[in-house]
Amino acid sequence: MSKQTHTELLNVNHEYLYHAEIRFETKDAFDFKSAVGNSIKELMSDIDIRLKELSKRNPQIVQVLYKPQNESMNITPKILSLMRMKPAYSSK
Repeated sequence: MSKQTHTELLNVNHEYLYHAEIRFETKDAFDFKSAVGNSIKELMSDIDIRLKELSKRNPQIVQVLYKPQNESMNITPKILSLMRMKPAYSSK
C-alpha cells in the first residue's frame, strides 16, 4: 500500500460553503476538528463552539476554505481578522 499524496486525499464529505480546520493538542501529538457553515456567520459561530470545546488543548485555526469541494479558496487570513473583531459578526 503506497502513501497518499495531498492531491490524492479524499474530498471533504459535506456540502457546506465554508470549512475550517482547527488543530489541537492531544496526549501524544496533535489532532484536528472541523467547523463548517453555509455563511460566514454560521462558520464563525461553529468555530467559536469548537474553540470553546477545545479551550484547554491550545486550539489553533490552521486553514479555512471557501467552497472546499470546488475552487477551494483559502480565506484563513480573513477569518482570523474577523475573529479579532468578534462583535462585528456575533449576535451576542
